[in-house]
Amino acid sequence: MDIVDNFPLRLNQRAELCAAKPGLEFFAEAYNKGSKSEAEAWIIATNSEYVVKGITEWLSTWKRNDWRTTKGSKSANLDLFVALDGVITKHEAENVKIGLWHIPREHNKLANRLAKAAAVLSDKARNEARM
Repeated sequence: MDIVDNFPLRLNQRAELCAAKPGLEFFAEAYNKGSKSEAEAWIIATNSEYVVKGITEWLSTWKRNDWRTTKGSKSANLDLFVALDGVITKHEAENVKIGLWHIPREHNKLANRLAKAAAVLSDKARNEARM
């Protein structure tokens, strides 16, 4: 069982959303422990255009349309978008504006290598914890 997502089939877009929520939570925890100043805004950079557009463009439309797309269907990965929106809303209620910034993948090669290495280490640590 996956501790982040119990969904039976995880495609790339779902994996990107699965990473966004704990990533934001980790950042918030680190910021709250180490910050000596009050930030007015956090800019979250990601190479996932899907995550950025989902939160900044599509989510408000889905809310207005009773959680449906403009075509009337249920939006894909809605559970993860709602969960991420909940984390953003929590921090914005504490007067921290959160913005998402799309970084094209070709400009993000180092981040991709680091993310892949972190995923391998995370899997290794999870497997060792089970032993």
